[in-house]
Amino acid sequence: MDYALIFTLLFLFLSTVVGVLLRARAVDKCLKDLDGTHLVVETRAGKKIWGRAAVTSTGLEVAFVSPHGMRSRKKRSYIIYKNEFPAVRIFLRYLDKLSDEAKAQRDRDLRFTYHPNWFQRRWRGVCNIMNAIRDAVIEGFTIMVGQVRKTRVAAPLAAVQDKYLTKAQTEVFSFVSHAYDPLLERHIGTKIIFQFGPQEYVGILKEYTADFLSLLDVPYPGDFELDLKADGTPAAMNGVQASVSGDVVTIQNDGEWEAKLERSHRGQSFERVDKIIGPGARLEHKTTLGPGEVSLDLEIQRLADVVVPRTDCVVRHAAE
Repeated sequence: MDYALIFTLLFLFLSTVVGVLLRARAVDKCLKDLDGTHLVVETRAGKKIWGRAAVTSTGLEVAFVSPHGMRSRKKRSYIIYKNEFPAVRIFLRYLDKLSDEAKAQRDRDLRFTYHPNWFQRRWRGVCNIMNAIRDAVIEGFTIMVGQVRKTRVAAPLAAVQDKYLTKAQTEVFSFVSHAYDPLLERHIGTKIIFQFGPQEYVGILKEYTADFLSLLDVPYPGDFELDLKADGTPAAMNGVQASVSGDVVTIQNDGEWEAKLERSHRGQSFERVDKIIGPGARLEHKTTLGPGEVSLDLEIQRLADVVVPRTDCVVRHAAE
């Protein structure tokens, strides 16, 4: 009886089952909270994708609100595979785009996250210990797989057996381990200032993994378009109200954060403006497009929950 073959088959079966179970549950904790909500994905190439997110262990799918493309090839979603995550600059969940159910769930999440009590902190400490034990078991298992490859029981293993042992080791190694960081743990549930590219933003640090940071209540710029009618009827968005009279555009910012008028356009004609309207401020701009209806491209700060890659973002200051 070839005990080496039997042992290899049993070990292969066990390692494959363990690997499949681990991979099926290995959804990044930061991305997991975005599942089922309206999401905006900004890539490093400047592309923006938005819709309802579905997060799995192998990637993320964004279902469009309405199909894109030609009638014969309508695109209903955009799939981002896990190995494509490095091409993503930021994941944004704007609060004004959430459904009532999602807002209620998110508010409960915020109450649980912001300034956690003694019991919640102790429970998180217990979870960190359990994660460390789990990672130690996984590491021990991978070492054991490696030893099986080196040990020849009874007779040399056939090449096919060695190939399957290599596959078993890969299955387990592919599991994402917990990335405990005692420095970040001190600031979980508190307001921090994080540096993202050349800019600094304020938010509540909710969670972190080896790849991402998850932050709540971050004022982050969002793009809007306001269509103004020639009769002077005002249009408003997020505390910013605008109207046009003749060739003069008037913008009143009653919001909490500053807004920026990037450009105005009518048909194929446009003018670059790039003027800031601070909170409580009013702007009157004489457009070069002449009298009539006009569309405005505005950048307005909006509250968002964000997930950012740790390669581009660093927690720099405590804000409390």
